[in-house]
Order: sequence, then C-alpha cells, then structure tokens
Amino acid sequence: AVTASALAYFQLRLTYFWQFLANLASSIVALFLILLSLGQTLTLQVVFGAILAGQFVGVVINFSKIWQEFKFLGEKIDWELVRRYFQQSFALGLTLIFNVIYFKADIILLSLLSTSQSVGLYGLAVRIFEWAILPPVFLLNAAFPVLAKAAVSDPSKLQNLAKTIGKILFVLSLIVFLPLFFFPNFFVNLIAGEIFSQSWPAVKILSVGIPFFYLSGLLMWLLVIFEKRKELVGIYFAGLLVNVILNLIFIPKFGFLAAAAITVAAEALILVASFSVIFLHFRRLK
Repeated sequence: AVTASALAYFQLRLTYFWQFLANLASSIVALFLILLSLGQTLTLQVVFGAILAGQFVGVVINFSKIWQEFKFLGEKIDWELVRRYFQQSFALGLTLIFNVIYFKADIILLSLLSTSQSVGLYGLAVRIFEWAILPPVFLLNAAFPVLAKAAVSDPSKLQNLAKTIGKILFVLSLIVFLPLFFFPNFFVNLIAGEIFSQSWPAVKILSVGIPFFYLSGLLMWLLVIFEKRKELVGIYFAGLLVNVILNLIFIPKFGFLAAAAITVAAEALILVASFSVIFLHFRRLK
C-alpha cells in the first residue's frame, strides 16, 4: 500500500528518482542476502526472506519521502473523501481485476484441458510475451499525469498529445514485434534452452498482439481520463468473456497454440472497442 501510494505521488509530480532509488535499494539488498546464503543451505524460505527484506527497505525509502511531504499520520480521516475516491476509482479497479483474470485464464484452462507439457511450453511463451509488453507500462505511467492535465486545460492539445504518444508506442511495438516474430527460436533457446524449443510457435503468435497491447494501454488511460467508466468495465469484461469462451472451445482441439491466438484476438477486440469509444468522444468535442 505504501509503495502504491508513493508511486501515485511520484507519478503526479513526475519525479521518479525516489521510486528508482527504492527499487534499486530493494533489489541490491535482496541480491546481497541471497548471495550471502549461497555458502549455506539456500532454501525457498531464505529466498523469500531475502526478497521480503529487500521490499521492506524499498518501503522505508518510499515512506520517508511521503512522510516528508504530507506528515499525514495522526490526521483525521475524511471518510466522505475516501468514499468519493473509491467511487471514482472502482471502475478502474474492476477493470484491472478483469485484466489480471484475462491474463491468467488461458493458463488455468490449459492446465485443466491439456497436458502439463503444454502448460510448461505455453508458460515460457507467455513469460517472454510479458517482458515484451513491459515498455509501454513505464511510458504510460509517466504520460498519464500529462494527459490528465491536458484534458482539463486544453482538449485539443490532449488529442494531439494522444496521437503523438500513440505513434511512439506503435513504432516501439514494431521494434519489439519484428525480432520476436522472425526469430522466436533464438529467444526461446536463449532464455530456456532447446528443451523448450517447441514454445517458439506460441511466441510467434503472441508477438502479433504486441502492437495491440501497446496501443490498448493508451486507450485505457484515455477512457479513464474521459470518465467512461461503464464503457471501460464493459469492454474489458467482454474481452475476458470472449477469451474464456474461445479457450474452452478450442484448447481441447488445438492446445496451447489456440490459447496464444485467442489472446491476440481478444486484445484486438479490446483495442477496436476502446478506439471506437474514444473516436466518438473526440468527434462529439468538435
């Protein structure tokens, strides 16, 4: 909770140095404690303990910065303000929950409807894909406050800014997509070795969805800025529903390759639906 609150503050102020410092210190402490334990018996509990200690250091750094800025301990809680914030953020929270289930549903269904080998092969492909779609997360976290301010001060500026960010994201997605699509074998062998070589078709299929995921993230934040709460929840719930239904139909016949293709198709649906809502919103502003 402290880390999330600190991140929101740093995002608002566009000052990420303290967040970077906290993450760096957390990683260094965890790595140091794990390396210190290598000469002894390195158990899973020791690894978890090292990670927890590292996270605690990060929390202390984040908390110290928030404390300096707000001095909030001991202040009376404004429950009306809490209620209002909760009401405003509920749709986004529900959307993110749908998104998490959406990302995990195929793995869960694959484990129930297919073999453990398929789960392992697809799991590697998904992990590579998750790494590939990380860049827009950092970019959009930094861009969101700027977009929100532009929405209040100058809607026309917001439209131009959104187009610019969209173009950057699209070019970035192509840079990530092309090597994964044309050389999936290389990345699979580099990360996991030849024992997972059968994962490459899933990596290739998932890579097709990279531009969709890069752009849908931007559209999601625009929906939040325009307070399209019902549309936001509806779009992501529909994406989840399509994902689950199609996986139930096609996984028994086509295995993990079907799961990969359905992930791409569902994200394409989310992208088209989000774009339609945003397009109509901008059209009404003119």
